[in-house]
Amino acid sequence: MQKFKVFGAALDALDLPEKVALKVAYMRSMKKHPSQKLPLDPYNAIKDFLGHQGYATTDTEWIGKFPIETRLSPRPLVEDESFLRRTFFTEFLDKNGCLTYSEKLKTYLTNNVYPSRPLMIGVDHSLTGGALKYVAGLYKDFNVLIFDSHTDIVDFRTKHSLFSSLPGKSPNNSLDIYECGSFISHLLEENVIRADQLWILGTQDVLRNNEVLRGDPYTEKLRNWVEHGVHLISKSDLVRNGIPPEIEGPTYVSIDIDLGCYSCVLACRFMDRVGLESNEIIRILRLLSDMIRGNKIVLIGLDVMEIDVHFLNEEVSGKRDHTLEIVREIFKNLIFSESDRD
Repeated sequence: MQKFKVFGAALDALDLPEKVALKVAYMRSMKKHPSQKLPLDPYNAIKDFLGHQGYATTDTEWIGKFPIETRLSPRPLVEDESFLRRTFFTEFLDKNGCLTYSEKLKTYLTNNVYPSRPLMIGVDHSLTGGALKYVAGLYKDFNVLIFDSHTDIVDFRTKHSLFSSLPGKSPNNSLDIYECGSFISHLLEENVIRADQLWILGTQDVLRNNEVLRGDPYTEKLRNWVEHGVHLISKSDLVRNGIPPEIEGPTYVSIDIDLGCYSCVLACRFMDRVGLESNEIIRILRLLSDMIRGNKIVLIGLDVMEIDVHFLNEEVSGKRDHTLEIVREIFKNLIFSESDRD
């Protein structure tokens, strides 16, 4: 297999008030203490962390960052201060800016990663759509494994009609926005990925005994995709049963870091679930590693998304963030294990 080219993709355009306020607070801190040396995004933080621990290998090449306007990054520059207002980010989302960047990412991968395998360290999960469009141009059939506490599979119109606190969507906007919570529905509708080859593992979206409950329009949309073949594996069933054994062949893996939200991860953008403990995540990664080493799964791409750089290694109410350690385990088990193939 080709080596992995590791790159950063730090699109962070949420217009939620608390997210905008976090950037404003960072900006004010930088103006008072300009000599501070803080990682600008997850790519910087993870590269530094892994580099200091000797995680260098001929199987990976760190190629830098997918270009994103600094005003849309987790830690903007001082000169971006005038853009740090909620209306700016709402307008970006309403104009389908996430879709624009997803399309740009596909081009970036074609020009900078091909024929290697992509390994994205990023923020907004919608960029995974660009990576999957790139992979779909190389493989006719491939599995998609998404580890996520949310399904990201219900269209934005349906979600916004039920949850008015969602990011984006001005009252006069009728677009079905492509964003981090709906991008998979777009990929399925456009036949970029096949429903029966999509596995969403660790979800906590209204499941009982691995079945979607009947109810409001949101759950009915989930049920529709399940009936079309999408596999939804709940958090409890993932812990109990591990990786479904029927998965085999070329496989793209996407890991939303909220898989460990509150339990071992504090550095993720959405903190509305209680995820897996560190030992549970490591066990799942080792099971996946066994499938890779045994050639049951051929890893054709990987990403780790939704990392909030502001909370890396921080401590809140006596609990410390272990995101960097979890990412180290992802590299150790899914990338470096390939040299130990049977």
